[in-house]
Amino acid sequence: MTYQIISKLGSGSFGTVYKIQYKNANLLAALKRIHSDNTPSDRFKRIFNAMRHIESLHCARMIEWAGTHDDTAWIMELVEGEPISCLKPRDESHRGDNLSGIVNAIIQVCNGLDELHSKNIVYRDLNPGNIMVQPDSTVKLIDFDLARIDNDVREEGRFIGTPEYASPEHFDRRPSTLDQRSDLYSLGALAYELITGQLPFQARNMEQLEREHRYDPPRRIDLAMPPGISEELQTAILTLLAKKPEDRYQNAASLAYALQETPEGQHTSTKITAKGVYLLPSRFVNRAQPLRFLRRQFQYKALQPQGQTVFISGESGIGKTRLYSHFQRELASRRIPIFHAKAEELNHGSDRVLGDIVIKLVDSIETRPDDEKREMIGRFGWDLVQLAPDLIQRSWVKQLEKPPDLIDARAVESRLFDALITFIENIARTSFLICLDDVQWAGKRVARFLFYAARNIKLRSIPVFLLALYRQDEVKLPTVIFLENELQKKKELPRLIIDSLQPEDIFEMLASMLGLTKTDVRQAEDFVQPIMQITTGNPLFVRELLCYLTQTERLSKRDGHWMLNKIDPTELPIAIKKIIDRRFRNLPDTTQQVLLCASVIGRIFDLDILQTATGLAESELRYVLEFARVAHWIEGIGNDQYQFVYDSEHKTLDHAIADDQRKNWSRLIGDALERKYADNKDAVIDELARHSYHASHDLEKAIGYCGRAGDLAGKKYENDKAILFYDWTIEMLRKAGHTEGEVDYLLKKSVLAVLIGEWDKALKLREKALNLAKKTNNYQLLGRAHHTYGNILWRKSMFDEAMSHFDESLSIHKNLNDEHGIAATISNKGLIYSYRAEYDKALECYGYAYNSAHKLNDKLSIGICAGNLGNVHSRKSNYQKALSYYEELLKIGEELDDKRNVGYALSCIGIVHFKQCHYDAAIECYERALTIAHETGNQILFSSITGSLGEALYFKGDYDAAIACYERALKIGEKMGDNHEIILTTGRIGILLADKGEFDAALAYYKRSLKLSQTLRDNRSVSTIYANMGVMYYSKGDIDKAISCFDNSISICKEIQYVYGLCAALTDKAEARFFLKNYDSSKQLNEEGREIARRINRSDMVFKADMLAAKIDYATGKPEKAIQILTGMLAQTQDKYEFVTLHNELWQMYKQRDQTGQAQEHRRKALELYRKLYEKTPKYEYKQRIEELQA
Repeated sequence: MTYQIISKLGSGSFGTVYKIQYKNANLLAALKRIHSDNTPSDRFKRIFNAMRHIESLHCARMIEWAGTHDDTAWIMELVEGEPISCLKPRDESHRGDNLSGIVNAIIQVCNGLDELHSKNIVYRDLNPGNIMVQPDSTVKLIDFDLARIDNDVREEGRFIGTPEYASPEHFDRRPSTLDQRSDLYSLGALAYELITGQLPFQARNMEQLEREHRYDPPRRIDLAMPPGISEELQTAILTLLAKKPEDRYQNAASLAYALQETPEGQHTSTKITAKGVYLLPSRFVNRAQPLRFLRRQFQYKALQPQGQTVFISGESGIGKTRLYSHFQRELASRRIPIFHAKAEELNHGSDRVLGDIVIKLVDSIETRPDDEKREMIGRFGWDLVQLAPDLIQRSWVKQLEKPPDLIDARAVESRLFDALITFIENIARTSFLICLDDVQWAGKRVARFLFYAARNIKLRSIPVFLLALYRQDEVKLPTVIFLENELQKKKELPRLIIDSLQPEDIFEMLASMLGLTKTDVRQAEDFVQPIMQITTGNPLFVRELLCYLTQTERLSKRDGHWMLNKIDPTELPIAIKKIIDRRFRNLPDTTQQVLLCASVIGRIFDLDILQTATGLAESELRYVLEFARVAHWIEGIGNDQYQFVYDSEHKTLDHAIADDQRKNWSRLIGDALERKYADNKDAVIDELARHSYHASHDLEKAIGYCGRAGDLAGKKYENDKAILFYDWTIEMLRKAGHTEGEVDYLLKKSVLAVLIGEWDKALKLREKALNLAKKTNNYQLLGRAHHTYGNILWRKSMFDEAMSHFDESLSIHKNLNDEHGIAATISNKGLIYSYRAEYDKALECYGYAYNSAHKLNDKLSIGICAGNLGNVHSRKSNYQKALSYYEELLKIGEELDDKRNVGYALSCIGIVHFKQCHYDAAIECYERALTIAHETGNQILFSSITGSLGEALYFKGDYDAAIACYERALKIGEKMGDNHEIILTTGRIGILLADKGEFDAALAYYKRSLKLSQTLRDNRSVSTIYANMGVMYYSKGDIDKAISCFDNSISICKEIQYVYGLCAALTDKAEARFFLKNYDSSKQLNEEGREIARRINRSDMVFKADMLAAKIDYATGKPEKAIQILTGMLAQTQDKYEFVTLHNELWQMYKQRDQTGQAQEHRRKALELYRKLYEKTPKYEYKQRIEELQA
């Protein structure tokens, strides 16, 4: 426990507050413990987490969550003082005595509220008891129990707040709709009381108070206010007490400034921390001109036929998709076939959008005879299975001839692209449209296909109009970078850039609200488009949205420039939702019901499914849908499909549906989908899962669908979706009392949690699964639970605890004679031995598991074991053996289409290349692996490869890119709690800083890494860190410390058989001994290190040893031999670093022998090369050498 209770401070409706001593005697704090019968702890924890981001002096600071499974509690700042009501006049004779002090206090409250509102937190219960005045007159808000931290808090029907200070909208009993202006009304009531000594409304019961707050003016201000109060202050308070939110101050900062301008506030000592800004409405850009451009391109190119590819780009929310929507409607009316696919951010970096197009093209010919289909798909049609794996399920595709495998990756890609273009050509009997939307989320291969298609469609005169839409403002995405670069080179390709609003439009919108000049207004051009996308040109939407954006700091002014962060179009302020709701209520009742039902189906919905769910006749339903279309709620997209025009409206309606109504509609929709897709339920498995879950009438069916949907989403690496479906499955299994099933899906969910880096969540899931498994009689499940729990403990470096669970699992599996479980558990024990550098034990474990997997013919386990064996051999510097195991893992991964293991194998192969100084080959492997890690959402792999890529870039001299990789890897590692990645990355940062001559900073990183490594008993890392510290001390001239570090490293390397580390430490210690002129010792150490370097094929270490050998010869009276050796090495080397090092050493030797001409020649070359190296990579070593050569 980190605290000790001193005394009880008080108790309220939610909980009890204690005064505590926190961690040490110097810090007093407050502990709040919630009553056990109160609101669930998750809500309080969300409030606590939100409040931890609040930094205002005028809000009580949250310190630490102190809750447990059975207890809801947290530690916060101890605020001592009196409630703000202490500022009220004691009696009528003292009214007006302290107006300046009261105004100063209210401004401080404004600062606190402004900070809360900027983080989208609404206080909702502002009253004197929740505002404290400290002895130094600092005012603080406390007690945030009733705060609203998001727009999804469902507390409908409850009154939240203190009635005497509540706004009129409080009495609507819809707490989630309260916004910052409700808090300001409450502050107005409080200010009125502080100044006058009386409340503005003094009814004795709730009903009368509600009437007064809603309809009555405050008690006569001229009678209630003290004498001498300024008109400005009276006006400010009456403005706060306006009945309509739009008539009050719109944020706390504007109130604070108004108060500061009053006579009572002009001398306030409180600095205002304002964050609010407002803009006026705008309108959309006229789209007539780009629409005419598309019409012309289609008319004169695709219909000729010649074929055409057009790239449409623009910032997020600028209207690319809307423009396409208008264009495709025109084509649809002319019966032009349209094939549209959209890349998804969830599948960022994948080729799925091309696969979706392939499926739709295949579907368009599915009614043809099989022979004709095979002819149309072409002789390389089998390659298209790469893009659309589901094609293999079609019988006629299985009969396609498989073309020979190609080795060269470019040749593979070229044949794939040609296969797709040939297929398109064979289909294109008449002109048609293909649109790839949101291409920025696709992989670079999709972008390369677009340029290949643009060239070949024209060359072959294929009557196809290919559109590619992407966001050009996603400038960090590799696909966008590639597209922009290529389009700059290929200026002949038609490109339509959707422009932002014209300057005069922007000026008209912003100037009056912000008082900006025309020059200033141009700053806002970059953020106008996403705002307009959400508001759809509605003036009130704009105002309310921007009020919301300023609360959440998405819109702010920094260094004189307006900045807008990315906005989620579905995350709308309450005011906008109210307007959508008001517009919805104006529709006929039948239309409302149909749209609500449609929103349950999804943003896109089918007529037949909707008809089944609503029970309306087809003719009546079509009439209602047409009415909704004319009212601009929906639009037809062909084949009796419709979609909501705006996602914001779809989401708002979907959230408004009552639970009972949703259950009924979901049941009807689910039944209709089952009938329609009886032969292929996987095609709509997500929808079946969603509707069966919400219907909740058949638990067994819902469990089956949700579990299946989660499994399929996991196979597609859609991790977030899979977790959602697993959550639903677990919930229903618990309701059904299926404990074994619950354990199974808890473990499945935990696997995904591990992959996305949420290790603490995975730990809790596996702990829960283990406890549940103990209550069953299923010992195989219990063994699996122990095994998986041990695995997460291993990942969190809790090795002893992990080994205990592995032993328990092994015992259970042996009793069951379960060979698969035995092998898997023994393999996991190998992980611990490997990290402890007990390599022989690790090899024994992995070898057993590997042989067992072969006996069971379990390919996946064979691959995993091969990877583990490769890791041990790589650590022991047996690179060829390691490479053969990694290649086996890669081959199996490719055979099983297991992208995660393919990515892992590539990263391991990259490491082997790196250790052999093949940096370009390593970087190529890392980049391929990174793409796969991103596609599959594998944060563990992503973090590891990012750090490895940084190391390769560092060795190639790209320091900036390397440090960026390291920082990213460290951030992910810290987030996951991956101690091994933290050790590795902090060590790498230390090396880089030492190279730059920042020795103290490097030492701090080394010490952090060393301490963590020693705690984890990670001897291999300990040896490496000691060696690196030795090099740093040597560079600083502290030779004794350097040798001590090298000795520690050598000792550990010998103990754990870490050959490369031993080689490096021996050679570095030899260099230090040479510096001390201990030449015999230096020679012995150097020869030992050189022999190891030759054995493990480390040419860089061999060079280093040869250099030192020559220096020893020179120092021991053999200068001619030394110069001869170095000259010979100079003639053989191709490495720039080796080349300049040799010139530098020869310069020094010739200079000492007074051979000036030769010395000057080597000096000139060394200086020239060091300058070039330093220009590329500003290493401290290079700087030193340049200074020496120039001296």
